[in-house]
Amino acid sequence: MEVEILNYSQRHISAWITSEGGKKERWLLTGFYGNPETSMREESWQLLGSLKPIASSGWCVVGDFNEILTQDEKWGGRARPEKQMSRFRKVLEDGGLYDLGWRGDKFTWSNKHEDETFTKERLDRVVANLVWKDIFKEGWVEVLVDRSSDHRPILLTMNQLENQEWKKQRVFRYEAKWALEEECEEVIKKVWQRDNIKRLNGLLEDSKGALMSWSKHLDKEKGRSLREKSERLKQLQGMEGIHNIEEIKGLQREIGEMLEIEDLKWKQRAKLNWYQLGDRNTKFFHNCANQRRRKNAIKVIHDEQNRRLSSPSEMEGVFNRYFQKLFTSSEPSKDEITNCLKNVEPRVSNEMNVNLTRSFTRLEVEDAINQMAPLKSPGPDGFKKVLEHLVSPNQSAFIPGRLITDNIMVAYEVLHTMKARQHGREGSMAIKLDMSKAYDRIEWSYLEEVMFKLGLCKMWIDLVMSCVKTVSYSVLINGRPGKRIFPQRGLRQGDPLSPYLFILCAEGLSSLLNSSDSKGETRGVTVARGGTRVNHLLFADDCLLFGRAKEEEWVRYQKLLMIYERASGQFQNKDKIAVFFSSNTREEVKGRIKELGGDVIRGSYEKYLGLPPLVGKSKYNTFMSIKERVWKKINNWKNIFLSASGKEILVKAVLQALSTYAMSVFKLPKRLCNELNMMLAKFWWGNSQKTNCVHWCSWEKMGDQKDRGGLGFRDLIVLIWLY
Repeated sequence: MEVEILNYSQRHISAWITSEGGKKERWLLTGFYGNPETSMREESWQLLGSLKPIASSGWCVVGDFNEILTQDEKWGGRARPEKQMSRFRKVLEDGGLYDLGWRGDKFTWSNKHEDETFTKERLDRVVANLVWKDIFKEGWVEVLVDRSSDHRPILLTMNQLENQEWKKQRVFRYEAKWALEEECEEVIKKVWQRDNIKRLNGLLEDSKGALMSWSKHLDKEKGRSLREKSERLKQLQGMEGIHNIEEIKGLQREIGEMLEIEDLKWKQRAKLNWYQLGDRNTKFFHNCANQRRRKNAIKVIHDEQNRRLSSPSEMEGVFNRYFQKLFTSSEPSKDEITNCLKNVEPRVSNEMNVNLTRSFTRLEVEDAINQMAPLKSPGPDGFKKVLEHLVSPNQSAFIPGRLITDNIMVAYEVLHTMKARQHGREGSMAIKLDMSKAYDRIEWSYLEEVMFKLGLCKMWIDLVMSCVKTVSYSVLINGRPGKRIFPQRGLRQGDPLSPYLFILCAEGLSSLLNSSDSKGETRGVTVARGGTRVNHLLFADDCLLFGRAKEEEWVRYQKLLMIYERASGQFQNKDKIAVFFSSNTREEVKGRIKELGGDVIRGSYEKYLGLPPLVGKSKYNTFMSIKERVWKKINNWKNIFLSASGKEILVKAVLQALSTYAMSVFKLPKRLCNELNMMLAKFWWGNSQKTNCVHWCSWEKMGDQKDRGGLGFRDLIVLIWLY
């Protein structure tokens, strides 16, 4: 490639890059260094803004910006002031620059301190405009290992050709567009009528093969037909008149139907659950699908010995070894399982068992299918009705009548009480746990014993275990499936039955904790004198324990967790375990407990179920993360391809939902709600060419219903009072 220096200074160097080969692309590369002095940072942003190329050329900026975009790009130390980050975000928006992300570790700088002042941040990055991204569709950024500097180097790779060793292999996926073809039903009927004495698995396999063969032929025919019709339409429109207007309309209608099928194809590949309605926008769906493909592409990995591997065979071997080990049973003994479940009592009545095992009618099957989303699997409707009778009040996930906000509010009240407790000889502690690969580690023998202890009948248990055990996996690496893996444990991810079975398994831990509390071996925390003690809260694999701030209490909790781990196969994620102490806990007690925890206590107590567990002096700063998340969603480059109806759906279904979840528990500051409204209004009225656009209607008016001249957007200021 040819390099031509354009300009340079102490803080930057810009050069035109012209690629060699058939198609000579010319684009601008800028190496940039942001001023490390906060007071001088504004000069850096002014410089960066002035470097934007006038022509619509590709532009890529790489370097040390000495600033972060959001708080999650910083670990440790004081929070970054919002004004600093917002100015950085603004200069990127004005330049039409988008972050290219990273592969490997997020953080590129650390202060190398060996005490509690340790801090790391993502200061180095690569940003580029849409023209550059269109030239280099396969570009990515990798964070490398530093040798001696406090910064880690970053490597930008552009349009590296895919490894030729990867052989494309067609994998069966149900295509939603098949349902629009009349022949699809006939293809399936032929298979089932030809050999109806086969077992169900055999018929499904034959159906898969028939559909793949038929669809391959169909795609070729449809592509050829679309080209021919488009060419014919072009010819007719060149001679348009009264004599051929009817034929033109007919061709336009046929082409429209064919493009509708193409639209459905890319909509399915985009995997956007929020975009259920709206106009045809194949370009948007196509870009979403391409972004997913680039994001999921695996270029290099590091194995157990931290060796860098890139060949397909080596990568496949690493993945297979990892998942084979993950799904291999630890073979818990009968005594270990019995010891864990000794306090679980039967809760299923004979009437419940009869309801669970009774034969289902044709009408029930039809109702269940009609209630399903078009591309979803049926769920365990009957099981859900009895689940609330089996699960202790400490769990609230997937149980009718119990909400995720229940756990959040209880946790907030308990933690607030602990923080406000200034007096008293005995302190309290809260331990936040997280189970690593929780679903994948559930032992089948443990699950079976849990259902038996709860009183479920053998017929039901056998049916459930048949669903759980008849499974196999293959790892899909860059579109190519690897060797088949037959697991010995684990619950299938995505199976609608799995969340409910996991809740039953967690009853083992819940019963151990409740029994220990009732015996006085551990003791939960009360919010008021004489109030109910709260010793733990469970939501799926998130667990929050409460107890006295004593060494014996810590040891006892660890013993109970070890009993549960050995029986169930669960394993604590040490990187996410965090401890919070009440204000009256003495420092020497905290020190001894942390010393006992050792490497176990590594996490930070910043979020519980997606919301802050405590609110400090500034509620605005506490909930600033909502604003950052909304900005990330808005600043996603693919949103530029959204039409007006697409923007409307994104605002209603995604952007405003980010704030309403927090508002269901906390009253957000009016200032923050105003800023969120302003961000949404700017996104709605903006476009890809202009950063500052005229707002032709107030956001308050936009909140009116459509029959009153608005668009039905929710005004967050009004929602404050509704909640």
